[in-house]
Amino acid sequence: MEYSNNYNYESIRNLCETHFEDIKARKDLKHVLGGKNVRYVDQEGHFGYAKFGDFYFDDNGVMMLFGKEYTENRYHRPDRFKDTLLSTIPVLYAGVEIGIKDDKYNPIYTGDVLTLTRGLAKYTLMVRWLEWSKVPGLMADNHEVLFREGDTFHIEGNVFYSIEETDFVTYDVWKFVGHNGWLLRPSDDGWYDFILDKIKEAPRFSNSPTKLPSYSHVYDPEWESYSEMPNDRFVSFVEDREYDEDDEETYPILFLDRFPGLPEDCHVDTIAIDEYHPDWDKVKHLVEQFLLDAHNDPKTRYILLDYHKTINFPPVTDKMDELFRPIRDYKIPNIVIPARIMFQF
Repeated sequence: MEYSNNYNYESIRNLCETHFEDIKARKDLKHVLGGKNVRYVDQEGHFGYAKFGDFYFDDNGVMMLFGKEYTENRYHRPDRFKDTLLSTIPVLYAGVEIGIKDDKYNPIYTGDVLTLTRGLAKYTLMVRWLEWSKVPGLMADNHEVLFREGDTFHIEGNVFYSIEETDFVTYDVWKFVGHNGWLLRPSDDGWYDFILDKIKEAPRFSNSPTKLPSYSHVYDPEWESYSEMPNDRFVSFVEDREYDEDDEETYPILFLDRFPGLPEDCHVDTIAIDEYHPDWDKVKHLVEQFLLDAHNDPKTRYILLDYHKTINFPPVTDKMDELFRPIRDYKIPNIVIPARIMFQF
């Protein structure tokens, strides 16, 4: 049994710092961990798997995953990437693949609880990989049961059976290592079996996790009605602002019928551009700033009202449509756009 490297939470976190600029540039870095998977628990209590380069760790030790889907990007937290449209998702680090499988051909990860059979001896403990060790082992009381040739393994479960939502804010690896202590002190009162049952059920939250709502990312007045959510923010791109007789800013009202069920008392943020001869560098900057502002405020839903009427000049509106393509390309979940625009993508 030979291993060329050791992998654990601390060493992987240090590697992420070493390679952070390449991670930020989204380079292919699978080779750094030899292609091994890193396991995590998402905020809805499911296991997921990522390669090196698809995550990093924040200042509180929380694993931050680069999201790829609308469903996971709902949990976006800007962290170090406020100047980009990348979604970074707090997840729970839950071990790294060690390169061997158990008796059912399941890959073994650090954080798993194994029953190791060695001749007549059996150990049921948690897998970890110490920094100084060339091989992984089981965490015992004051020593390590290091793996040897001839050992056989069976995965009983893992130690992530008491997850709390605060674990996605500050990660304490010792909290989960400490769970292993129950396995070191089996008793006759059924507690040992109770713990083993919890281990088999993992991953599990101490309480039901809070799931964020999901909603459509497009709207169309012909087939969808608006369902109001707290803190909704309406934004419209309009021709150069007009002023009423009291010198108050106003804007064309024609666009209101392009959004189904628009609340009468809602406030609409307007972004003005020249209707016929826009400065396209400026327009691009305004759109990019809108996307960044929305993306960095993930708890607010931004609704882009259709500017097809407020800027009634197809050569301009058609070119503007293309500027909103990043909403789809980056799977930004909290910006709702007209179906007319999304269907072009």
